[in-house]
Amino acid sequence: MSRLQRLEFQGAIHLMRIRGRSGDGIFFDAAVLTGGLPVAAAEWPAGLRYFERLAWGIFGESGVRVHGYSLEPDTCLLVLQTLGAPLHAVMRRLCGEYSRYLHRQRGIPTGRSAFAGRYESRVVAPNYLPHAIRRVHRGPVEARLVGHYSDYPFSSDGIYRGAAETRAPVETACARKWLARRRLTGVAGYRRFMELRESRHVAGLFDRGSSLDSRIIGDQGYVAIVRSLVKPTRAAPTPEQLIQAVAAMIERPPEAIRSHRSGALGRALVAWYATRTGGARSVAEVARWFCVSGAALGVAIRLHHGDEKHRPLFNRLPELLRSLGNRHA
Repeated sequence: MSRLQRLEFQGAIHLMRIRGRSGDGIFFDAAVLTGGLPVAAAEWPAGLRYFERLAWGIFGESGVRVHGYSLEPDTCLLVLQTLGAPLHAVMRRLCGEYSRYLHRQRGIPTGRSAFAGRYESRVVAPNYLPHAIRRVHRGPVEARLVGHYSDYPFSSDGIYRGAAETRAPVETACARKWLARRRLTGVAGYRRFMELRESRHVAGLFDRGSSLDSRIIGDQGYVAIVRSLVKPTRAAPTPEQLIQAVAAMIERPPEAIRSHRSGALGRALVAWYATRTGGARSVAEVARWFCVSGAALGVAIRLHHGDEKHRPLFNRLPELLRSLGNRHA
């Protein structure tokens, strides 16, 4: 039986789970939880800190909004909203780069995946966003890692309670808006909601998905909305499509991007957007398209991204995606 196609569209909220092989502790060793729990991010285990920096960097560059997260020894729970690059391209990059980190640090044999399988994802209706966040924050309790969700340091619960010292860019306003509609305002309202028992209807939706589509957590009306928004998954853009899209963006001919003398900015933009749209796995791969070194291309990205004049060009992912969509059509 073939696997169901993932549901992706601009603005979709996804409840996600990334699983490592049981007992491998791909994010951190469970023994960490038996001692005094580290609160400050600087005290977090090395693998967890690396994953955090990697994830927040990729999410920020790819136009992904983070509504909530929880990291357990072998499991990562996320509530994400895609506003730029498609989810599959973002996750391909995140899981690929973290897998390479694990292979380097743990000596995992070549050909053996660090993950138990592909990531799980369900689309969540906006009015169920607070319920998704509650599920994520209560995950460590369900896994019997702690007795109370507020005791767990490796989640966004502390951000919602205003008690966390973290650099994680978590968007709390959307969930608070929906809670306010139920007269649950501010930190006190969030805490009250977290202590409420999940209704049978909500539990059924999150355990099995909608009766009309198991990939969707929402009522009948929202299932119809999702089906109207989802479009067939397009193949990743080709190098030529990316070069043409960037050339149009900077108002230069494609040949100018290929020129070793004058094409540094164009190549930097192509590499930037290729790794954010699934067109390439790495900057080094893009460098081979232009017969330049990965190090040189990396320097060009840093220089032009750091230039105030050129920085806005690196923040036009939605526009570039629309351009690529028209070229794919």
